Amino acid sequence: MNVTTNREIERLAIHNIVKWVGEIDEREEILPLGNREEMMALLENAKGHELNNEERMIAAEMLVNSVVN
Repeated sequence: MNVTTNREIERLAIHNIVKWVGEIDEREEILPLGNREEMMALLENAKGHELNNEERMIAAEMLVNSVVN
């Protein structure tokens, strides 16, 4: 794959994760940002099936950054 394709895949994964977090936030009182397994399960539930590798990597990075900041 070329760099442009990789960036587009990453951009789409980020877009999807943000969309799913918004959906989760609408129905959950508190987002379990400190609990990676629970948050990943909620994301997969919002998607309707397992996250792909890029989505899983982006979600994990976003979760680490949200807990640290």
